[in-house]
Parts: sequence; C-alpha cells; structure tokens
Amino acid sequence: MRRAIPFIALILLAAFVLSGFSSQEIVSGRRRSSAAGATVTLVAHAASPCVITGCSGATSNQVDTTNATALVACMVSGTNPPTAPTDSKSNSWGTNFYSALIIGTTYVGCYIVYSPTTSSTHTFTAPGGSTGAYWAWKGTKTSSGVDSGTFAVNHFAASLTCLPGSVTPSQSGEGLMTVVTFNTQGTTYTIDSGFRSPGDVATAFSPYVNSSELTDSSSSAVNLTWTGNASQNLGCSIVGVEHP
Repeated sequence: MRRAIPFIALILLAAFVLSGFSSQEIVSGRRRSSAAGATVTLVAHAASPCVITGCSGATSNQVDTTNATALVACMVSGTNPPTAPTDSKSNSWGTNFYSALIIGTTYVGCYIVYSPTTSSTHTFTAPGGSTGAYWAWKGTKTSSGVDSGTFAVNHFAASLTCLPGSVTPSQSGEGLMTVVTFNTQGTTYTIDSGFRSPGDVATAFSPYVNSSELTDSSSSAVNLTWTGNASQNLGCSIVGVEHP
C-alpha cells in the first residue's frame, strides 16, 4: 500500500499541471486557441470629425478608455496610406497594420496602440482631410494582436448595400471592427450579423464614415452587410484583433 501512494500522487500532480494549459487545435493551417472563456471586450468607441453632441471640429466626443489593452483607429482619406490620428493622451500610433483602396481614390488605413495610456475623458483627432473611427478594447494581446485573416475590403457603385467580404477569425472571442464610407451626407445605415447598431457617424465632411464592431462568439465565417437608405457609391472594410 505504501508503494501505491507516490504513484497516485504523481497522477494527481500531472492532472493539476495539465489543467493549467489551454488546449489548441489547428484550423486551416493556423493554430487556434480554444482557451475557455477567452475573449476581448469593447471598452469604448468614437468617431471624428463629427457633428453629433459632444464633438468639436476634427476631435471626437470624449470616451472612457480606462482598462483598455489596445486602441484601434481606422482612418479614411485620399492619402495612401491615411495618416494616423492623434489622441489626448499622446499615444504613439506607429505605422498602419492595414491599408487598402476603399472607394474611388479614397483609402482606409488602420492603426493599433498596445498597452496604451488611457483616460476617462479620452478624445481622438483626425488629421486634416481625414475621417476616423476609433475603438478601445480590453483583453487583447499586448503585441502582434491583429488577425490578418479578418482583413477585407470592397466597394460598390450606385448601391444600397456594401459587403466587405467573408472573413474567418482565427479564434473565437475576437474583436471585429468595420467601417463604411460614402459621399452623401445624411445617409443612414444598418448592419447585420450581430454587429452593434451604428450611431457614431463622422459627418462633418466627405468622405463620411459610419462604424460598428462585434465581439465574435465563434471562429466561423463572418459575412456582414451594410444597408443604407440611399443608393450611392460606397465602400466598406473589416479588421480584427485577437486575445492571448
């Protein structure tokens, strides 16, 4: 009986150690984390320049970014790539992680700040000639946390709808962000696939931008549609951030 005790103890110890590791699986050649409960959470979103309550010129409304582990900005302008924004906490936005022609001669460019300085009264400012959508996320990776498998862009002529294209996140619980850009002021948009009903519209001047986001509950394909109330030339894009 005494000899059996160390053997049982080793089994229990091995089970305890293994329980501390998150299982992983390979999906379409990419390693996907399946850690139970891992997810990113939206902290705040904003847009600029805008004319909604709380905005001033090229600066967004104040938002509380406390506890955010990453800030993301998607800028739209005639410059390729669009210039990075500035913010009230002087974070360094570096170089864009994504840039593409979104419509006509207009481009979208997205930037990310890991482990940012945050604020309960955070604002974001778009450079001259640019329009921006901004997100603060909690629970992201602290480096190399964008998912290239979620990058897509598309444009349509004289259309009510815009579909950036089907994307498949590499893991469940990612933060997905999308923008639609258009030229007719006052156009309103809805969005499907579980994304937030858009409301933070950058409408001070063309190109006008509407934005939305979703914490995706699975790693299956996402194929969202923006739908407007006026037919026009429009473009849309989507990007995603990962959790550890």
